[in-house]
Amino acid sequence: MTVGELKAMLDKYPSEMQVIHDRFSDYEDIDEDMFTVVEAVFKGGKVRTSREAYYMRSHPTMSDENKCKSEMCLHLDGN
Repeated sequence: MTVGELKAMLDKYPSEMQVIHDRFSDYEDIDEDMFTVVEAVFKGGKVRTSREAYYMRSHPTMSDENKCKSEMCLHLDGN
């Protein structure tokens, strides 16, 4: 999902609606400080929206091929 797609999706909902996420067996409000920008490499799946696809965390020992594929992503911290 891109930031643009996220914005379009959020436009469908009332602006007063709370946004929450899973927090162990309950829920928790999402705060602005839960979002960070991370570097990641898209892996697997033929289509970027495929559920089988994932993003690999970047790391110092990453191959040159993967370093070339890395991109900056908006990340929501999980639990």
